[in-house]
Amino acid sequence: EAVPEQEESVDPFLSVSLFKRHPSQLPPRGLAAERAMRHWTGAAASGGQFFGFYTNGKSVVRADYAPITTVASVHEWTLPPAKFHLGFTNNADLSSSPYVPHHRAQLDSACEAAVLHFAVCSFSVFWRKRWAALGYASPNHRFRGVSGGLDQRANALAVGRRRGEARELYARQVMLADPSEARRQVEAGVCVRIDT
Repeated sequence: EAVPEQEESVDPFLSVSLFKRHPSQLPPRGLAAERAMRHWTGAAASGGQFFGFYTNGKSVVRADYAPITTVASVHEWTLPPAKFHLGFTNNADLSSSPYVPHHRAQLDSACEAAVLHFAVCSFSVFWRKRWAALGYASPNHRFRGVSGGLDQRANALAVGRRRGEARELYARQVMLADPSEARRQVEAGVCVRIDT
């Protein structure tokens, strides 16, 4: 999940290089990693969650396995049924996903590909985002109910036109403006720096 280091970004693909590691890729929990995780999970508005949006994953398919026939959803590819009926993933945590098709994916630990999720990389986008229309604000949403309530809080602040509070929420839960904290996150292995 992208971690912007400034409030506004015109082009996040150029300006954002810090990313939270997926929970399945985190290092063993030593003291440094625990402290770095608490920066995110211990914040008052976090709901105890590490990711601000969701962790159920996006699918990456290695092209040498088989020709991809169709995109099945934002979470999976439809592969030819004969040999590849199970599909492949490099996310070891998908077996515990509430999304049933993930239970049929075979683990491919050799695949180092990653999908970089640029969820919201500027406050202006965060403020304008149509949370309710995207399904984030409903209490029974299927894929978007894993954010610890960030989405519901953002929607309530937008509906109430409470821009200042929304800016504070964005600054604490989405972005990381402190360079020393960003360095600590990378050194602990909780975040990774990916420069293009």
